[in-house]
Amino acid sequence: MATSNFSITLMLYKANKRCITLINKYAKLRITMKINGAWKHRFLIVILLIAAFLLFTSLTDRYLWGDEAEVSLLSKNILAFGYPSMNDGRNIIFSDYKGDIILPVVTSGDYVWKWHPWLPHYVIAASFSLFGMSTFAARFPFALASLLTIILTYFLALKISNKKTANLAALLLALYVPFYLYSRQSRYYALAILLTVAVLYAYVKFLRSERYAPVWLAAALVLTFYTNYNAFFSLYLALGAHFLLFNYNWDKLKKLILISLAVACLTLPWFLYASLGSKYQGFQYNILFGLAYLVAYFSLYIFPVVFWALLYALFRKRLLGKEEASYYYLLLLFVSAALLVNVLIIPWELPTFRYIIILFPVAAVLSARIIEAAWEHRRYMAIALLVLLVSSNALFIFLLKPVEPIALDYTEKDSESYFFVKENLQLRFLLWDYLYEITHHYEGPTEKLVNYLLEHGNRDDTFLTNTNDLSIIFYTDMISYKVNEQLPDWVIPREASCSWGNLGKEACDYLANLLAENKDKYEEILIESTDYIYILDEPHPRTHRFRENAGMPVYRHETYPLKIYRLNNG
Repeated sequence: MATSNFSITLMLYKANKRCITLINKYAKLRITMKINGAWKHRFLIVILLIAAFLLFTSLTDRYLWGDEAEVSLLSKNILAFGYPSMNDGRNIIFSDYKGDIILPVVTSGDYVWKWHPWLPHYVIAASFSLFGMSTFAARFPFALASLLTIILTYFLALKISNKKTANLAALLLALYVPFYLYSRQSRYYALAILLTVAVLYAYVKFLRSERYAPVWLAAALVLTFYTNYNAFFSLYLALGAHFLLFNYNWDKLKKLILISLAVACLTLPWFLYASLGSKYQGFQYNILFGLAYLVAYFSLYIFPVVFWALLYALFRKRLLGKEEASYYYLLLLFVSAALLVNVLIIPWELPTFRYIIILFPVAAVLSARIIEAAWEHRRYMAIALLVLLVSSNALFIFLLKPVEPIALDYTEKDSESYFFVKENLQLRFLLWDYLYEITHHYEGPTEKLVNYLLEHGNRDDTFLTNTNDLSIIFYTDMISYKVNEQLPDWVIPREASCSWGNLGKEACDYLANLLAENKDKYEEILIESTDYIYILDEPHPRTHRFRENAGMPVYRHETYPLKIYRLNNG
């Protein structure tokens, strides 16, 4: 009996040993396969390492500007209330849409934020819960999303074209400075760009009848809706037009209808709750002028004018297969849809560059395909295109530069149109400027002002300013002054914003009158820093400062130094 038990034990031991050996071999095989699979995309890995350096280096060097602070403060309130409340018990987190003014404007009596969708706010709130409330925590999720965007752009290009195009697309996006300027922001920008690529990728999978593609497409569309409405409607318009023009199929149409119904069920409640229809204000200004404005930005920063001719040649010479051409028509339809939708539904008098940043990856794929085609025919031309695209804006402006003198002659001097032409047509080397920025400390006016308040003030102080008040609240937790209360402890006039329309002038006049009426009660303090209009801290490549106190001001109406006033308690 003992011998029999020993034999059984021995057999089990040998069987177990064989199982462990097989498992180890399988695991090693899987690891080897994964390594080999990753090695196939080794160029992408190198690109991602470069991109990670460009994204995360000095991510917290600059303080949050007004819109970033607004989103971050609303996200902070999610941790306290479960939703983005505009009222935290000390301050109302809101500023007038046409520029920061003295008093916040509340559009809803329940203080629930409804102007923007909430997904970016919850992303930031999750980051705050993990890392604490800080500049890093506010921006980290979006920098990470941008890294994922490069990966997804690579695989989108790989799916619709070939590996050379995919490598070039990832490289162009990874060395594209405006992409980083917007990626390092605590706002919806990076998330909207990522989800845009995700929707396009899922749609291509859907056209190819790949498994679970309808689910991925519906999910990506819903997430896009809760990130940015303009991107959502632009995508829906482009996808619908492309399907009807190039891929109409009854079976797929039925699936698209089901996808749309699912998306509608998950988005319509918010559409009604947030009263989105009431925000539509299209046709309140010259649509053609607004469209020309966006097309100008698209040509000046995203897709050079000369590339349209090269793209036409790419299609005319039939260098694209029928299926590949269909996918590139999809990208072109999306460009058209984004330009059109953003002109029609935005509630501003003029569309701005940030509304078309969702086109960054699309432009990278289109440009990559052009460069690859050029490489096959004239390699020196492909190299020249690549070098110019990466190193400067020369390729964007060289066809437009000759019209600059004419345009300046026909526009009123010092007008918005005049400076639009003059500033956008300057030869710039953005990549080198950006490398300087992330490797050198930048101490802007907001940082100097906040540090002074933290050192010489306290949390319960009240302050009054005519711009960037939310940044002060974010870093100091001070109380923004309410009219008809006792005099504020601090008065912080920003002279540069006085030129920002009628509201800016009214705010400046209010501060000036308050100081004039109480001049004996306030002590003037000088902070040695450039005082500039609040929007200069935003990522717009036209006005972005890459260096502290650069010699030639990028914008107008700058004054030196920054003056603030402290109430004499004695």
